[in-house]
Amino acid sequence: MVEQNFTLESQRVGLPTVWMYGGGRQTAAIATLIKQGRLPIPDYACIADTGREKQSTWDYLKNVIQPELPFKIHIVPKSEFATVDLWGGADGKTLLIPAFTNESGQIGKLSNFCSNEWKVRVCERWLRRRGVQSFISWIGFSHDEPLRWIKIKKSQGDYVYLPLVDAIPTTSAQAVKLVESMGWPTPHHSSCWMCPNMGDAEWSELTPEELEQACVLDEEIRLTDPHAFLHSSCIPLRQVKFVLKNQTRACESGVCFV
Repeated sequence: MVEQNFTLESQRVGLPTVWMYGGGRQTAAIATLIKQGRLPIPDYACIADTGREKQSTWDYLKNVIQPELPFKIHIVPKSEFATVDLWGGADGKTLLIPAFTNESGQIGKLSNFCSNEWKVRVCERWLRRRGVQSFISWIGFSHDEPLRWIKIKKSQGDYVYLPLVDAIPTTSAQAVKLVESMGWPTPHHSSCWMCPNMGDAEWSELTPEELEQACVLDEEIRLTDPHAFLHSSCIPLRQVKFVLKNQTRACESGVCFV
């Protein structure tokens, strides 16, 4: 049975629902709730292809999630709908990813614009092309991520719905157990293969091809900004010795890692 509080919220707002498929553990939990009939089928479901997403995200979508659902999850290419890539700002030299910097002699962190520019706006433009101007976004923030869901509720109000907070309060650990209870493989964290928000455990899980791509990008970034690094140590990624107890850091200011 569809959770009552979801139904009442949806009716109150009266807009189409769009599942912003994130590709990670909480997203997989939402898929299980839809499969179980505890959440309704959304009007639209989409995921932005940033061109840098880890292959594990696509493999899980193709082999596990999509075959279990009676509707299509649309893959929206960033290459077609984004207006910026790595660099933006008035001068085109502002790095849009949350890279680490040592320009002041102390390690700092740049602001995160990529999640919004490469994912949220890409999907919004795709929806507008289909005549959808206003909608309720489903986002997979879990109940134990208050910094994320309180912030987005304050900014978007009735235009955002968080199934793992509003309908079935679920922590990130419970989300994994829910997925595994379906007999599905344990999903990976979703992110781009070059995301500075990854901890060493995730860096070490990249395929050799993905890690090499990240190392090359790390080097290319410093051709424009010599003080920017993908790794929190502020040393070239190719030289980093990963410490596996350094766990994943979620993206607190965007919609990645869900």
